[in-house]
Amino acid sequence: MYITKKDVLLNWSELELTEFGDFIVQKDYVKDYKIIDFHCHLFAGLKECFPKLLRNELKDMDASFFDESYAPFSLNQFDINKVTFTDYPKTLLSTSGVGAKIKFLKGGFVIRKSTPERMLRDMRLNNISKAVVLQINPPNRNSAREIDRIVKENEGLITFGSIHPDDSNISGRIGEYLSMDIKGWKVAPHVGGFNIECKNSLELLSLLADTNLPILSCSGLGVPEWFMGSGILSKKQKYELTTQRISNFNKVLERIPNTTFILAHAGVFEIDGLIELMHKYPSTYTDISTQPPHNIKKLIDTVGSERLLFGTDYPFWNHAFSIVSVLRATSKDSERRNIFSQNARRILGD
Repeated sequence: MYITKKDVLLNWSELELTEFGDFIVQKDYVKDYKIIDFHCHLFAGLKECFPKLLRNELKDMDASFFDESYAPFSLNQFDINKVTFTDYPKTLLSTSGVGAKIKFLKGGFVIRKSTPERMLRDMRLNNISKAVVLQINPPNRNSAREIDRIVKENEGLITFGSIHPDDSNISGRIGEYLSMDIKGWKVAPHVGGFNIECKNSLELLSLLADTNLPILSCSGLGVPEWFMGSGILSKKQKYELTTQRISNFNKVLERIPNTTFILAHAGVFEIDGLIELMHKYPSTYTDISTQPPHNIKKLIDTVGSERLLFGTDYPFWNHAFSIVSVLRATSKDSERRNIFSQNARRILGD
């Protein structure tokens, strides 16, 4: 249990604190790696998911994303050795339970402060050379043109397009995106409110696979199984969490078995199921965002470092935690280079 942020530094010597209260990795630990973050978000790429009154970004270079985002739920629950870097309260009827409820309600709003300027600054602080900005859009709305402009103005940023399975003109949307500078496709069942294995989703994924670009989907149960009955999550949140269970991807990968398919977050709390799926489908990759060192080591030992991608899910989690997790999970420089950048470059054709 940590009382102050400085207490964290006693256990994690790789870290240091910024003046604005976020953790970063000390330069000496990452100076030899040109890291590519394969999973991050700008507000411009998610704003269409917000009500009109909340679609303006907030420029704030001094806010602590560690304090404002989903997890950890509190400093005394913070633990880099845990999945999603936090302990989970057993029930709503406790101080930690109420705090977690508030975080689930408010933590997503940190995205409004994820501007290109803020992201690029935070990337520099952690020696991240490039970042894949993942768009997420509701049906029949998108911010494609704005994101296209942003990535063209900032050479450190790359983007994946996003089409909802319930869009009315999917073929037209695919053509529109292909006229822009996209490097792949992003699907987010839990945000879009659709099951990854539903009819419309499978049809969309088949069309996306025909473009020969990689597809990245959020995957796995995002909270511990027992937490679903804690009373902290709403009925809607519980449903959304079921839309991307690892078992749901069997139908997807049976349909597009040879597509470069990236299962994000390494299945979160369903890592064992993810490993089974990756053994069955050799064209799959996973990003390690939200995973602690021991799970990354498990992935290296079972599927190999050649199929792992560095990711953070910034701004919802600080860059530094995923970097430290990779550093502590690896024993060979070749493993670090694979995860930090080489695998990403191969997929992106860079």
